[in-house]
Amino acid sequence: MGNPKHPEHREAVEWLEFVTQEKLSEFDPSSFDLAEVNGQLRRLAKRFWSGAVTAEDRQTVLGPILWFLKAADPDGLPLTSAGYLKPAFVKRAMTELGWDDEWISSGRVEVSTSPIRNLREQIQVGAAAKVQGQAAVDPAGTRIGR
Repeated sequence: MGNPKHPEHREAVEWLEFVTQEKLSEFDPSSFDLAEVNGQLRRLAKRFWSGAVTAEDRQTVLGPILWFLKAADPDGLPLTSAGYLKPAFVKRAMTELGWDDEWISSGRVEVSTSPIRNLREQIQVGAAAKVQGQAAVDPAGTRIGR
């Protein structure tokens, strides 16, 4: 966000402004309090998930992420000229993740297939990135995928 010439600058700024409801010019990264955020997340999690986390719970939450990281490693996934996942991969992901029946479209174009678009956005936060026309797994994603 601090580098306006970075190819993902606009995307990062839009995300920040959407999530924080603040303009970039008003954002103060030094005001971030990790301990406070983690405390808020723990309290929120207890409201929605009061019991112990089971293996099935972990698979439900992490399964799609691990599937994507495995599919992208080690060579990355080729993107369209507009920077989206290719339709054949989107369809494969929807089928293999068992999401075909849950989505109203045929699930072939990332921009109109929100389950895949959302999954990719979640992963790009800290496990994958766009690199030279590819969706590539970064070092953190490699550790997660193991």
